[in-house]
Amino acid sequence: MKRYGGFTLIESLLVLLVVSVMLGLPYLSFHRWGERMNAIYFFSEFEAYYHRTQLSAMTSSMPCTIYVKKKEVIFIYRDLAARQQLVSLDLPAEVTTSADFSIQINGTSGNTKDMKSFNFFNTASKETVTYKIQLGSGKLDKEIQKL
Repeated sequence: MKRYGGFTLIESLLVLLVVSVMLGLPYLSFHRWGERMNAIYFFSEFEAYYHRTQLSAMTSSMPCTIYVKKKEVIFIYRDLAARQQLVSLDLPAEVTTSADFSIQINGTSGNTKDMKSFNFFNTASKETVTYKIQLGSGKLDKEIQKL
């Protein structure tokens, strides 16, 4: 009768190392992917609320304001019953801005008082996202530059 010996300590540690690497790498990759998705979600929410605020200014014929601060973006607009609504959108940890500023949207045309350009920095994907407000229509132009 043949006797089979057990695994040695070195073989067991080698198997443990291989399994740890195989389980650890996808986790790290998923974590970075999640950070990028947080930033992408923030930018899409920002654009949607900007357009909602602009549309609200035109339909209510009253000016609306957007305040961009270091940790949040505040949208002040009017609903269909002309009641003032305040929505706060928190900046994720991956997104920063260089300075606080505000955007005043005209109530009759949806334009801004001046052509404004502002930046957000996406540290997850190492990009600078620049928004430019068109002077005639007040629409947002988005430009992405790799750092």
